[in-house]
Amino acid sequence: MLRVLLNGIAAGIIVLDASAGVLDMNVAACEVTDCADGLVIEDSRLRAVRDGDDRRLQRVLRSAVSRRPLPQSEKLVSVPRHTGRRPYVVLARTIATPVDAGVPASPRAMIWVTDPERDIHVPETVLRKLWSLTAREAQVARLTVNGASRAEVARSLGLSDNAVRFHLKNIYRKTNTGGQAALVALAMRTTAGIVL
Repeated sequence: MLRVLLNGIAAGIIVLDASAGVLDMNVAACEVTDCADGLVIEDSRLRAVRDGDDRRLQRVLRSAVSRRPLPQSEKLVSVPRHTGRRPYVVLARTIATPVDAGVPASPRAMIWVTDPERDIHVPETVLRKLWSLTAREAQVARLTVNGASRAEVARSLGLSDNAVRFHLKNIYRKTNTGGQAALVALAMRTTAGIVL
């Protein structure tokens, strides 16, 4: 049942036990670790391919499973990829359950692995409902969230630059954002890993 739930999340999710061993992971996490471009699973453990990166990653993982608090800024680890693509972002969170009377195989931490190279696949219907966007605004928002420039949005949708500018102004007003970066951040926070 846990795997079915995890596979419904677009981000890579890895569940760790008290010794930081991997208990379970979703399909997205398997895809990340199978390609061994920065992150791998070795001896049932999540590892960064490069030693320096692995030391930072292991510190965060140990902290999460031991329930030792870390400053918010240190719960995130950027893991470079040797292919030159943008680094993975790894976030470790302690699972809020009571300490399990020494049972080592109980879930202790959840690791989120996000790939900034992967498009955010949020259906336009979801964008429309979230922020009361029109159909055209939802199209513009979807393309903008996935990194398209204003010119690329115009070309893709057969619109003039002025029309795209008009729609973006409305989108930013409705979402209370001030530009593309803020819109992307909002979309990522709001739709965090939705797979529909």
